[in-house]
Amino acid sequence: GIEHLALLAGLLLLATRQRQAMTFVVAFAAGHLVSTIVAAYALVLPPARLIDPALALAVVYVGADNLMAADGRDVRAWMAAGMGVIHGFSIAADLRTMGFARLALGWAIAAVHLGLVIALLAVVFALRALFEYLRNRAGQGSGERRGGLSAAGTAGPRWFVLSGSAAVIVIGAGWFVQQVFFPTQSLPGFLPRL
Repeated sequence: GIEHLALLAGLLLLATRQRQAMTFVVAFAAGHLVSTIVAAYALVLPPARLIDPALALAVVYVGADNLMAADGRDVRAWMAAGMGVIHGFSIAADLRTMGFARLALGWAIAAVHLGLVIALLAVVFALRALFEYLRNRAGQGSGERRGGLSAAGTAGPRWFVLSGSAAVIVIGAGWFVQQVFFPTQSLPGFLPRL
C-alpha cells in the first residue's frame, strides 16, 4: 500500500549512497524475519490492534526525523530494523490465521520473507533512481552541486527534503487516524488502504 511506499521513501529521502539504501533493506529484512518467526511460532504475540497504529507512527517518525536530521549520528538503519520488527508481527498474525502445520509454517515464512526482500530491492532501486533524478534536476536549476549534499547538509535541495518529509508525515498520520479511529471502515476506492 501507499503507507509502505511512504515508509521506504522516508528512509531513502536522505540516502545519497547505494550502500545506505542496502543497509536499510538488510536492517528491515532482519527485523522482519526475527519478529515473523517469534510471532508465527507464538513465542511473542503483541496485541494485533497495536501493530498497524505502531507502524503508522513509525512512518510519521521517519518523516519527522528527516526534518530534524543534522550532521549527527544516522539512526535510520535502526529505524528500518524497528519497522521491520513491527511489520513482521503483522505478517505473522496473518500466517497464524492460515492454520499451517509447523513445518509448512517455516516454509511459508521463508517464502514470504524471500518475496519481501525481492519487492524491497525492486522498490528501493526505483525510488533511488527517481530521487537521484529529482535531486540532480533540482540541483542543476538552483546551482547546487550535482548529486551531492545541499548547503543545509541534506541529500538534495531543501524543498525536496521538506516536501518529501511532509508527505511522509501526512501519509503516516492519515494511516494512524484510520487505524485508531476507523479500523473497520473502508476508504474510497482510490485510497484502498492509507
